[in-house]
Amino acid sequence: MTTAGRAMVRTLQALGIELVTTVPGESFLEVLDALYDARDMTTLTFRHESGAAFMAEGYAKMSGRPAVVMATRAVGAGNLAIGVHTARSDSTPLIVVLGQVDRKDKDREAFQEVDLLGMFRPLAKWVVEVGQGERLAWFIRRAYQEAVSGRPGPVVLIVPEDVFLDSVDMKSDDMKPDGVGMPHPMSPRTSLLSFETPIVYGGPDRMFIDAFYTLLRESRRPAVIAGGGVRLSGARELLASWASIHQIPVYAAFRRQDSFPAEHACYAGHLGLGTPSMIAEHLSEVDLWIALGTRLSEVTTQGYTLPHPHQRLIHIERDPAVLARYPEAALSGAFDLKTFLEAITDSTFTPDASAIRVRERWCSTVKEAYLKSLQYPPKPSVYASIMQTISENLPENAVIANDAGNFAGWIHRYLPFTVHRRQIAPTSGAMGYGLPAALGAKWADPARPVIVFAGDGGLMMTVQEIATAVRYHLNVLVVVFNNALYGTIRQHQAHAYPGRVMATELSTVNFAAMAESMGALGRRVERPDAFAEAWAFGLERARGTQGLPVVLDVIVPPDEISVGRWLEELEGGKENGTTLSG
Repeated sequence: MTTAGRAMVRTLQALGIELVTTVPGESFLEVLDALYDARDMTTLTFRHESGAAFMAEGYAKMSGRPAVVMATRAVGAGNLAIGVHTARSDSTPLIVVLGQVDRKDKDREAFQEVDLLGMFRPLAKWVVEVGQGERLAWFIRRAYQEAVSGRPGPVVLIVPEDVFLDSVDMKSDDMKPDGVGMPHPMSPRTSLLSFETPIVYGGPDRMFIDAFYTLLRESRRPAVIAGGGVRLSGARELLASWASIHQIPVYAAFRRQDSFPAEHACYAGHLGLGTPSMIAEHLSEVDLWIALGTRLSEVTTQGYTLPHPHQRLIHIERDPAVLARYPEAALSGAFDLKTFLEAITDSTFTPDASAIRVRERWCSTVKEAYLKSLQYPPKPSVYASIMQTISENLPENAVIANDAGNFAGWIHRYLPFTVHRRQIAPTSGAMGYGLPAALGAKWADPARPVIVFAGDGGLMMTVQEIATAVRYHLNVLVVVFNNALYGTIRQHQAHAYPGRVMATELSTVNFAAMAESMGALGRRVERPDAFAEAWAFGLERARGTQGLPVVLDVIVPPDEISVGRWLEELEGGKENGTTLSG
């Protein structure tokens, strides 16, 4: 006999779970004690539950394996909820275990009690409250399957404290993953079940492939939107090859830029916030959109304006529920992207030579527009100077983790997303994400330098996790653009209420000094010409597999509010080369 909490940990071990992140709580002390003996699992302690959740999400994005994040009752659950929302938006597998009040105390407004089921149903992919200890191991296996199958996402298990202490008869068979489409994680196919590996997904049949190529044959200006499903399925190179054969331009969905190599002749740009006007002007010329592994979010579709009424849509996505949101699609299929691309590549369809020539010209046109968008604004810019230094000295294998904020427009536009798994970014726009998610990426792949880009507003929300990075020797490089503003909202304010500044200004914080107070290395950069030396200093320390984190506190002018835009011009009604979306 053993306890349900110990049986849960043994089940997680059997599933190949390697990482647990947490802020400890008294409601799951039995699990913490079991983790003490779990030598093949690592438990990392964080300063705030949002940091623990973001770290687990970043780890899963980078490694292709889910992690477990644990928190206690209403207070801990409320703090980590932003991480659950981010994981759902980004289709990232995450297993969340929340301690709850004892069964006998429920529904009495006990200490830190709240309806966790009702709280997380709108946020998570799947939620359950476990009322019996003997069923906890089974629910853990079910949660794992829910997290990694179909469209991956976060799952939440709510467990009353006394359930962890229930006595259970733990048989070895109880720990083994079972159920259709859930291979044992130590199977010969893969050492650990990666959510990049399709589980049980059928491919398109002959009729579907014929319908697909019929629509493509009728199109003169098709274009692909490559979403996270391309990366999820490991189909990046397949898509690049297929796009080359058929000469079809490929746009990256919002913050999915590493789904397609930026240096590829068919790459057409990023459909994000503030899409450059030279890219945006060609979007209406497309006559067939091929959406691959994307939920066609508000940002990707430029405010749900794409596809336009005159444009046809082919939609391929793992989750039928996502496909159901676009009933106007000419063709849709619930397939894993790698399976789908293999099927259409192996098809006997031969593209017409004249059609290829037409598409070559079309591809060249949109590629030229993308390359034009890489030109820096003509007006002298502090950000442009910094971006030039970074892009010219960015290691080939570097991982870029960015927080939310206007500064990210520079990152998305000017840094090269040329390698697989380069981008760790929240499509939810969650502030505070960048630093802890970068720690997850570094833990998953310590050989790669991981660079965090954040604004002062966002970094301040999880800045305490610098101490976590120091404790666990996670030598990430943090670049904080410090303008003492909530810049994105200040820009919206300038558009809607020019000259009426309210609630968007911040006090100045010395992040370099703060980092040093936590044992990290800090450099304050107050002039653009001092950035190159600071960047070299930070990059050198980020190259190793472990060491101290470095924070570069870069002072930037508040007036330079986003790419090619200055507050004084916006409040004067002027625009400067970019659309106003976002």
